[in-house]
Amino acid sequence: MKYIKTLEYIILIKIIVLILLVFPHNFKSQNMSIFGNVIDTLNNTAKKNAVVMLVRLSDSTMIDFKRTDDNGGFYFNTPVDTVEIIISHYKNDDKIIFFFPSKDRLSLNLNNTILPEKSEMMNEVTIYAFKDPVFFRGDTLVFLADSFKTKENAVVEDLLKKLPGIEVDKNGSITSQGREVNKVLVDGDEFFGSDPTIATKNLGAKSIESVEIYEEENTDSDETADETIQVMDLRLKEDAKKGYFGRASGGTDFNNFYEGELLFNKFNRDFKLSVFSLASNTPRANFGYGDIKKYGLSTDNGDFFSDNNRGSWYGGSDGFSNNGIPETVKSGIFFSDKLNDKVKIGFNYTYNESSLKTNSNRNLQYLLRDTTFYVEEDNNTDQTNEDHLINAKINIKLDSSTSLEILPSYSLSKTINNNNFQNSFITESLDTNSKSTVNQKHNSESYNFSTEIRLKKDFRKKGRTLKYAIKFNDSENDENQFNLTNNEYNQNNVIKDTLDQNQNFISNTKKYQSQFLFKEPINKKWGLDIEHLFKINIANQNRSTTNKDLTNNEYSILDSLFSNNFENFKLTNRAGLYFVYRHKKDRLKIGGYVRNVQLKSFDEMKNPLTAPLDFWDILPQLNFRHKFNNSQRLRFSYRTNSRQPSLNQLQPVQNNSNPNTIIEGNPDLIPDYSHKLSLGYNHWKGLSGSYIWSSIDHRIVSNPFSNEVSFDNYGRKISKTINIESSTNQFSSFNLGGKYH
Repeated sequence: MKYIKTLEYIILIKIIVLILLVFPHNFKSQNMSIFGNVIDTLNNTAKKNAVVMLVRLSDSTMIDFKRTDDNGGFYFNTPVDTVEIIISHYKNDDKIIFFFPSKDRLSLNLNNTILPEKSEMMNEVTIYAFKDPVFFRGDTLVFLADSFKTKENAVVEDLLKKLPGIEVDKNGSITSQGREVNKVLVDGDEFFGSDPTIATKNLGAKSIESVEIYEEENTDSDETADETIQVMDLRLKEDAKKGYFGRASGGTDFNNFYEGELLFNKFNRDFKLSVFSLASNTPRANFGYGDIKKYGLSTDNGDFFSDNNRGSWYGGSDGFSNNGIPETVKSGIFFSDKLNDKVKIGFNYTYNESSLKTNSNRNLQYLLRDTTFYVEEDNNTDQTNEDHLINAKINIKLDSSTSLEILPSYSLSKTINNNNFQNSFITESLDTNSKSTVNQKHNSESYNFSTEIRLKKDFRKKGRTLKYAIKFNDSENDENQFNLTNNEYNQNNVIKDTLDQNQNFISNTKKYQSQFLFKEPINKKWGLDIEHLFKINIANQNRSTTNKDLTNNEYSILDSLFSNNFENFKLTNRAGLYFVYRHKKDRLKIGGYVRNVQLKSFDEMKNPLTAPLDFWDILPQLNFRHKFNNSQRLRFSYRTNSRQPSLNQLQPVQNNSNPNTIIEGNPDLIPDYSHKLSLGYNHWKGLSGSYIWSSIDHRIVSNPFSNEVSFDNYGRKISKTINIESSTNQFSSFNLGGKYH
């Protein structure tokens, strides 16, 4: 038999304890008691003046110590924490006991404790522990998956519906304690493109070890974006990280509907390979159409300037905005591997093909000051989409404190859309004032290419960090539309008007961006953040509208009213300075931005269309958070922002893609300026799963954008963006919920 020396045995026990720290406890608001007495069995007497020490396991800090009294007794009453109890006497070896308190076990009785003799082998160590199904690890909320029973062959979505405080709606959108989950990861990486439901609807519940939910900073360059977003990370079991697992399913009613899907995964530590394929014409397969906006996703490979960045891969197209049930074929492959200690690579490809036929009818009533009229609409569409998305990622560790990421991305989308639209304008006396029939054939093809290089440097001084990123983006959209419109206007007499046009629209945008962030700790409580953002956007619009020449039956007559070719230049310089205060339960971030935005528009001959616009803004910001505990928080924020008009809002010609709703640009627009006050409170109880999530927002805007609508003599709607003097709006929400299992 192999004997282990006392010191080696203690080291082994400490390793076991560190493993058990995966299951910490959070009962800071209560006290625990530890008591007992120490005896000497050889002399049948009490051990007087033995030293009893309590050491906090999380940071090895000694909480308290006492000497045993004449009867060998000792007693502690201290806030709840996981502790190491060391009982020492100069005539004996130490006795070490580990105590992990729980809600139903807040006291430890150590009566008649016997210390080992000098150099005596330790044959047994007792560890008191309790495994919570739900607990906090720092600021991360952890659910242990095996603590929640699910049916055989259940998927992750079935598991999530069992977790207290987690809600999953019919579209697969997830909320935790009343707040939306913005990002879903698997083992710290995004599983497939932009669609979180591919992981939640296909991965088996039995392969999940834990579900972790945490917040990370949101570094969207839009100053109005929330300070933090909520992330869900599905952590796989060890046996699911090595080997094979997958899922296959299918079904049909042998009449109208069918669905089938396959998910295959191969894992071996750092090597991951996943293949996914789906074909369906049921809502079950409508994965995340519209979810890009819901989840805050894009093709920019994640938020680099987040302190808790774990790497994210986004992408995909926003197919049909959840109208109808499309026929869908969707496939993808995900691959990542660690080539050596310094280089990790990843690759993600997704293919999506969808088609949709819809029919809609609407009856509208417009109430104006001097009259009332009605509109009847009948719309039929037949649309097909085809998308290809490729993302890649290369992580290079230059040295122990410096990392480099290279993130190329490419997407290609094609759309064919045939639209037949009829509408009638009916007067208050129910006479038909006008009637239009529109037949449109619309084809478009677009691509987007982007490359981003990110550098991160951590310095010797704790908390001092430098992040720098440069990004280039090139996108183009090429659209062609045949528009045949028959209009009948009934005024004093019947006027018929036929519009037969071919519209070609080509837009190209190039974006250059540089972003810098430096964090400097001033002392233990205060820190300084210095930011700078530099962006150049160069956009070109070429809209050519030609009418049909009946003599040769070709589209050769240029309609200058609906044609243009101009270039827009936008330069943004934004510098930010923030003071950050962190102490115990409070976090304060106060500072702001100074921003300069320059806008210029030129025609095809490089002549300015409008006078150059040069805007300076001072944008103060304040964010405060108080944590009563890990499950109860109060937030307050004050933000300012100024929005510049978009290229489409400024463009100086009309857009008659829909002949009955003409959009007119307004080159005289000026930026708005907004003040937003937000107050939020949330409280969650882990045992019952009940939660409260409440917020109230108050927003005041100067020179806000509004939509001015007018009607011409033929009853056509003319829409134009304008500035109004001011607007005020207030929004409040209160979510209350809970689960009991």
